[in-house]
Amino acid sequence: MCSTSCPLTEKPAAYIWYKNGEFLYEDWSPWYQELLSSDQAVRYSCAVKGYEGLRAPEVSVGIHVQMTPGKKDHFRLTCNTGCSLTSFTWYKDRKTDRQKEKQQILVPSSITGNPSFSCAVTGFEDLRSADVCVDDNNCWSLNCVNRRICALEGSSVNISHEYSHPEDEEPKSTLWYKAEGNAEHKEWHGHNVEYEETKKQNILRLEKLKKSDSAEYRFIIETTNNELKHCGFRGISLIVTGLTVTMSPSAEVTEGQRVTLTCSTSCPLTDNNNYIWYLNSRPLSQNKHLVLDPVGLQHAGNYSCAVKTHGDMESAVKTLTVRSISTNWKVAAMGVGAALMVLILLTVILWIGFCRKKKTSSKSPNEETLDKLEQYSEISAQPAEEKHYYSRVQFSKNHTDPLYSTIQPHQPQEQEHTPYAVVRIRSNTTEAL
Repeated sequence: MCSTSCPLTEKPAAYIWYKNGEFLYEDWSPWYQELLSSDQAVRYSCAVKGYEGLRAPEVSVGIHVQMTPGKKDHFRLTCNTGCSLTSFTWYKDRKTDRQKEKQQILVPSSITGNPSFSCAVTGFEDLRSADVCVDDNNCWSLNCVNRRICALEGSSVNISHEYSHPEDEEPKSTLWYKAEGNAEHKEWHGHNVEYEETKKQNILRLEKLKKSDSAEYRFIIETTNNELKHCGFRGISLIVTGLTVTMSPSAEVTEGQRVTLTCSTSCPLTDNNNYIWYLNSRPLSQNKHLVLDPVGLQHAGNYSCAVKTHGDMESAVKTLTVRSISTNWKVAAMGVGAALMVLILLTVILWIGFCRKKKTSSKSPNEETLDKLEQYSEISAQPAEEKHYYSRVQFSKNHTDPLYSTIQPHQPQEQEHTPYAVVRIRSNTTEAL
């Protein structure tokens, strides 16, 4: 992990990794996520982009056996590593020696059979050191390198084993085989296989890789004494991967956002590779990551990536869709307007219902009874026969009579000017009163 003692002002910050002083790759993550080499000569370092002159001190994850003269015809073997760990595992002729778990062991110079020794940090047995012998000129040793290889589909890869043998002996045979499940040791031949033999190295070359070539490959040496020398219980794992374009946060964004495109593989590639990006088949930048910040409408289109060293190995196309901010506002406004109309309609309906309920509940019992009576009278009232009432008003000529004498008993007199007034009263009016 590449860490700093002070907080960085730029977030996120880009980190640059170096291998033996040379540029390795650039990433947004402070973690180194590629394969590590257990070779002591390989050293790693990092720096924050923009401050490349302030690199971190180099570190190594290598492990090797150092042999020095000991006391009384013994040799001292030391398991050296860049990690500050205290538990180690020792191997004798590639077999575990459980009696030796310390960092240093003593081996007699006259040990029988001149076996080979190697070591590993406990818990990381896959990163085993190369074999060493007390007498290098009279020893069979096998150095398993590149124990895990990640390669691109369609490319070629070399799987190698280094070994040494006594000066007066030659290997009886060498054998590569492809381990599948619990299959026994069988010689393996393929249409895309080449072999190369040097004095101390055997190379298996696989060309035009397919995903079906992903497997574990093992190497065996048969000595003149019919003994088998191999790299222990595990071989070299080969993983064949393709290229894939990934977009973060998503493939559909709004202009103004930050979008990171990554040329991804299912495993970290073993070899140093230069990437190249394409937008609608037009070449862009040369990096594993393509950052669009801020993204605009002109960035929308079909993206793909490839490894520059293998120009014909290109990923599938992935489309980036960029939405306009104005379009988003229109959609949002339409949504808010529709929601507001629904809210207003519901409010009106509830208010009308509330008013009706309030009016009904506010009437007194007398008003309700009167309403019922009015309704009843309108329904039950029928036309009735008119009744006539008569009254007589007499005007006397003699005005000297007192007022109370104007009303006299009935006497037969000559009647003069006796008018009648008629008052007609309708029966329905009387009932209404």
